[in-house]
Amino acid sequence: MARINLSHGSLKTNLKLIGKFKDARRLRPHKQCALMLELRGREIRIGKAIDGEVEVKSNSLITLDCQSPGIGGVSDTKTFYANCDIIQRYLKPNDVVYIDDGKVIGVVLEVTNEGCLFEVKVGGPVRSYSQLRFVGGKHQNLPIVHPKDIEDLTQISKQIPIDFLSIPFTAKGEDISKVREMLGETGK
Repeated sequence: MARINLSHGSLKTNLKLIGKFKDARRLRPHKQCALMLELRGREIRIGKAIDGEVEVKSNSLITLDCQSPGIGGVSDTKTFYANCDIIQRYLKPNDVVYIDDGKVIGVVLEVTNEGCLFEVKVGGPVRSYSQLRFVGGKHQNLPIVHPKDIEDLTQISKQIPIDFLSIPFTAKGEDISKVREMLGETGK
């Protein structure tokens, strides 16, 4: 099985990978290999970091900007730009923020309409497009399918049939039903 995680590339780079998959399958007709796409799901990522990585220090204050379109700005040691414009509705002071699989940890100090301010408790390097996670089921309030997922699935399915679809951060059975409903007849 070939697995492509849509969150690790742009539509253009993912289509290139799928092109290579199609070529490999064409060159080996006697071999069977399925294609699985992993959606972004409820994940939240920061934007591109200056020089690909920023070093954040413990006790520093960082603004999480959730209102710039998409991942609009370049993240630096003072501001991280997020690709989710509604997470701040579910945050409250003292919520814990895990960045890049918990390599950097922060605590929310203040929540605004645009995002939040958090203090870094455990500092370290933060790479471009690192994932943000919040404790307490905050992500369950986000849509199960990211708008970019729908766009990418539409374009990719024009190129090749998708054998399997992986949906991260599903919390309940109705999440799968929602995705099937969104996909319509092609989701059966």
